[in-house]
Amino acid sequence: MLATACVFPFVFELKPDLLPKLRALPVPLAVVAAVQLVQAFVLLSLLSWTGLALGSSIGLDAPLLRSRVVDRERLPLPWRTLGIACAWGAAAGAVILQLDTLFKPFLPPPLTPIPEHIAPWKGFLASFYGGIAEELQSRLFFMTLVAWILWRVSGRSARPWVYQTAIVVAALIFGAAHLPATFAIWGFGAANIARTLVLNGIAGLVFGALYWRRGLEHAIAAHFSADIVLHVIAPL
Repeated sequence: MLATACVFPFVFELKPDLLPKLRALPVPLAVVAAVQLVQAFVLLSLLSWTGLALGSSIGLDAPLLRSRVVDRERLPLPWRTLGIACAWGAAAGAVILQLDTLFKPFLPPPLTPIPEHIAPWKGFLASFYGGIAEELQSRLFFMTLVAWILWRVSGRSARPWVYQTAIVVAALIFGAAHLPATFAIWGFGAANIARTLVLNGIAGLVFGALYWRRGLEHAIAAHFSADIVLHVIAPL
């Protein structure tokens, strides 16, 4: 819920017409924001519970958090592997920035004026939403669900292809989840779709691999680092 609140300043600057529309509603803006936060809290709680319940059967988990909340035997923080995850995330962000320059000539003019750069502090806050909320949805829920279904269909066989397929499917879902925002800014178009799926899909593959091998916390660290590169370092 707090991560969702952090993304509000970023969204309002990305879509300048959104805040006036919300203020024009017959209910106070604070009530609208509270409803959004409660809705996000309930949805992410249900998705997280489902992902943790299904993942326990196939080795997909949040081991560091579980050791503190459930087992009460705190695992030592693996600073080395967390640092490597952050490096992978930052590298994914850098690759996305470079590839984005190849797509931009093919994009149509935006339907509405958009800021060339959003304030870095707003990008920093939004990175918590990407790292936490989007990983709860894309990896903990969707990737775990796909892997669990494949595991059941294949006779409860936890072979690498089960997880690898789930990583790819979740990466595609992760990319597709960004299409509505893309269409709202640039409209429909093959270049828009390809850019969104490819750029977000690359990041999704990295995050999914880390979730499989190291747990959800490593995927969160990588996603947060990628967003820091994209929304903080790049504007600076």
